[in-house]
Amino acid sequence: MLFRSGDVDPDAFCPSYESTFAAIQETVFEPHDCTSSQCHSGDSAAGGLDLSTGSAYDNLVSVLALNGEWLVDPRSPSSSVLYRKLAAKTKPGSYDISGSPMPAAGEAISAGQLEAIRLWIEAGAPESGSVGDTLGRGED
Repeated sequence: MLFRSGDVDPDAFCPSYESTFAAIQETVFEPHDCTSSQCHSGDSAAGGLDLSTGSAYDNLVSVLALNGEWLVDPRSPSSSVLYRKLAAKTKPGSYDISGSPMPAAGEAISAGQLEAIRLWIEAGAPESGSVGDTLGRGED
């Protein structure tokens, strides 16, 4: 697409990510301090769940939480502890959960971030590739 002088390239302000999961890692887990040493990182990770880059996917998808429920149950957001804990803080009263809503400290994730996680889980929680076509560009 060609732009005239003074036009704004619509892609110039949209960061790109390697995958939907990478976007979740970089826009949800990291900025909300889920990957900090006081939360879900390293040897002292809460609930034994390490969400640091390079570890998060393998520690979430099709993995049982300490309470015996799926952390991320591909294709089923409502059966996924991750989704329910995040939704309980973003949309109070939406789910009965054991323990605290997440993130435990600070602000809730946005409704848009929660929706992205729901769509990612619903699509099978893939590690690579993108999920959805929110920009109408024919992307998967």
